[in-house]
Amino acid sequence: MDEFSYRTGNFLVGNPKPMASLEFFQPAPELYFENPAVVAITGPGCHGLLNGQVIPAWHAVAMQAGSTLKIIQSSSSNCGYLSIHGGWTARNWLESESTHLRLGVSGYAGRALKKGDELEFNIRLKISEQRLFHWTIPPHRIEQVYAAEKHICCLRGPEFFQLGEIAAAQFVTQEFFISSKSDRMGFRLKGKNILPAQSNSMVSSPVVRGIVQLLPDGQLIVLMADHQTIGGYPRIGCVIEADLPRLSQRIGRTPLFFSWCSAQVADELLSDRLQWLKEIATTCRLNFNATLE
Repeated sequence: MDEFSYRTGNFLVGNPKPMASLEFFQPAPELYFENPAVVAITGPGCHGLLNGQVIPAWHAVAMQAGSTLKIIQSSSSNCGYLSIHGGWTARNWLESESTHLRLGVSGYAGRALKKGDELEFNIRLKISEQRLFHWTIPPHRIEQVYAAEKHICCLRGPEFFQLGEIAAAQFVTQEFFISSKSDRMGFRLKGKNILPAQSNSMVSSPVVRGIVQLLPDGQLIVLMADHQTIGGYPRIGCVIEADLPRLSQRIGRTPLFFSWCSAQVADELLSDRLQWLKEIATTCRLNFNATLE
């Protein structure tokens, strides 16, 4: 759901590329480790208790066998990640280890984790003591990704023209809330009904993550991580990729607004984010390898 937290968590623990991580929602999990491991908690508003000792998020931490890690999650955030050096062992389906709950495939038996599940991880390390590694993500950069700014930037979608002047203005002036009916497939938004100037029937067309669809009842849905590949509702906008992590962390009681963004600005923001992720990956890997030598 949150690509930034997922990717940085993997980089912090020295993985050369994103590997299987645990994605958690409220309530956050508590885990007992029978073997030594290096892990990192990522996600806004998260931290951990390792054998009762507070450890911060956005850091790699080495733990000995027999350790207990309890993750604490803020009520103002939606999800977080526990990454481990070498990745968690998970079933592969269509070249992905991500759990697809609707189909019941991949991940851990194709379902959400529950109390008593036993997980394996791919690399065993020899760790003599519990320690917190020094490298981290600068707090001000994390704040940039998850800024409290209520506006989510969008590109105009292929069927934007159907809105007309009044509905188009309504889209960027009224506030929306994420409905409790939302899931990993899409965020259903609650707000005043948006009535388009024209309502043409359309053939099901390709959709991508972040597409904002206008439903027949005048409400909106934003497609998220487990979105379908085609859809038959008007695609009036698309959340820019740089704002998807921020959107993924929104919870129901937090209002959001949409604002239009040019393709050039969206491309610049994404290029900056990708370059920064590349720098994070290189720095963390060098630090991790030097520490283990």
